[in-house]
Amino acid sequence: ESTLETALTNVQKIKDDRGILVGASAVSLHIPVDSWAIADRILSSPGNTQASAASGATSGGFNTNAINATRHMGMLPEGYHINRRFSDTTSYFIKTDVPNGTKMFNRSPLQTKMEPDFDTGNLRFKARERYSFGVSDWRGFFGSLGS
Repeated sequence: ESTLETALTNVQKIKDDRGILVGASAVSLHIPVDSWAIADRILSSPGNTQASAASGATSGGFNTNAINATRHMGMLPEGYHINRRFSDTTSYFIKTDVPNGTKMFNRSPLQTKMEPDFDTGNLRFKARERYSFGVSDWRGFFGSLGS
């Protein structure tokens, strides 16, 4: 929880090439499959999960006196997303609202065709569409290598 709070703070301190703050905010947390329970506990608990561990709580609950600031302030409005292709079990990434971070272009719009098959009498369908993906600004994601 503390590393996530540090990362969220660092996202807000991102500067451009001239050293000026860009005003970035976190949008969503992207995690490997192994971290789903931890992310849900941190982002769904109304209380601070660290405070309950520090106070020796054995019930698995949370400390109602320590507010979960990440949830309370809505620091990750789109929540978390599980990426099954992440190979490191302890790393995570935060998507930011920096414009032109990641991009997707529809290179060729959806084109469909259909025609009857003379031999069988069945209708045959085909569709074609092309995309292109890329990154224009590295500030679109903030990552942690984990432990």
